[in-house]
Amino acid sequence: DLEATEIELSASWGHYQKAVSEYLVNEKTGHRRRIWKRWARGGSHRLTLQEGSFGPIVVDKSCPEVVVQGLVRKRSDHHSVTVFLVNEQREPERLKDSAWVFQPELVVSGVGGEAVLHKRNTLLELSGTDPKVRAENELLEMLYRRHVEFAVGHGIGVHVEPSADPSRAVRVRTQVIPSYEVPRTTPPRPEDAAYNPAFAKLAGLVLDMKQLAETDPKQLGLKLAPLCAAYRDWIDREEKKASDPSEGLANFQQAAQQVISRCRTTLQRIEDGLLLLETDPKAAHAFGFMNRAMWLQRTHSLFAERVRRGDEKPDMEAIDVMENRSWYPFQLAFILLNLPGITKLDHPERSEAPDALADLLWFPTGGGKTEAYLGLTAYTLGLRRLQGTVEGRSGEHGVTVLMRYTLRLLTLQQFQRAAALICACEDTRRTALSNGDARWGQTPFRIGLWVGGSTTPNWTRDADESVKAEHGDKPRSGSVDGVGSVH
Repeated sequence: DLEATEIELSASWGHYQKAVSEYLVNEKTGHRRRIWKRWARGGSHRLTLQEGSFGPIVVDKSCPEVVVQGLVRKRSDHHSVTVFLVNEQREPERLKDSAWVFQPELVVSGVGGEAVLHKRNTLLELSGTDPKVRAENELLEMLYRRHVEFAVGHGIGVHVEPSADPSRAVRVRTQVIPSYEVPRTTPPRPEDAAYNPAFAKLAGLVLDMKQLAETDPKQLGLKLAPLCAAYRDWIDREEKKASDPSEGLANFQQAAQQVISRCRTTLQRIEDGLLLLETDPKAAHAFGFMNRAMWLQRTHSLFAERVRRGDEKPDMEAIDVMENRSWYPFQLAFILLNLPGITKLDHPERSEAPDALADLLWFPTGGGKTEAYLGLTAYTLGLRRLQGTVEGRSGEHGVTVLMRYTLRLLTLQQFQRAAALICACEDTRRTALSNGDARWGQTPFRIGLWVGGSTTPNWTRDADESVKAEHGDKPRSGSVDGVGSVH
């Protein structure tokens, strides 16, 4: 707070040095062993809030080369204080750990426990910054205007001890492993209108994958139109909040208009996707193919999961119900708004121009992102088969979708889900082909996995040697297909 003239700074850390153990004895010599012992270091300092840099400040005379320093900036309604704990010790040739700082902690509090720590300003002062950056910052500040923030860690987390006044805090401290519970996001469904009138426009929306797969293409618009109506109604209600004093948007009018404009653009893209299904037979059939593949993927994955858990004969009829094969509204919306860009090869969204788009779904874990991506994957696979050869390139061959994950465990989990989808696509193709329907091609749908040389061979010759070793160098039919891949 600007009225505060001083704050308390304290720093603590662990200092390890070699010392003689009180208990451990070398069995050969009988002498006490030398071990690493921890000494608690640290101290406090009362800092005068004067604009400019401060330090270095020695808080523990036994470690004069571990100091606190930083910078005080005066803002329009608060002081912004940056504090660093700096280890200036020179690392010795031997016992280097003795010059390291372990379990460091910085604490800032009001003198005498006063709640002088001010919440972060809603609008950052970013004069001289790129206009696009300022606009993006204003947009984020508007979205999180009701979230109070007192401190930001530089390479570390922060724990806050708030006061009775939610805009003030008594103390902030660094925390190496911060914890925060992220609430689960569950999108609304049509039946939720019974307890929330805001969802009433979703009534009549069909989310059942099986029903959508079996729907006549001419009826898709009727069954999906409530999605657009509900989104339009939500946008209209959000737009009215801009003039509502209780919403705290007086300083965010430009950002609010920008967001509403983006929402209406997104609505238009969803409506364009719906129109595409009504006017393009190939898109409509690929949409049906997608829903059938996702329906099979969902239900058979649940079936397999129950088998893995010990149920020898799961009841497929009990699994194959609407609850287990339905979309979330946002998943269908994400698919619809991407259909034109995927279907039309000359669509501006897939060009190199500035208006080209890369859409991102952001949800906490378990929110349903993967299902939306898999749905678009199945649509694209089916569409390529229907489009056939385009500019000399066959829709039955080549790589359609690349999926990349940065964590090995996540890679394996998502590969299982993607593999189930490919199996569902292949089942659809074979079933149709057996009935004389060759729309989905003669070439099987395939999936490959590459997770690095430590797990799969990098080179064809290495793969050949690996297969020979696995099969005892016996003659076998077929050949290695691809590099480090599994078909």
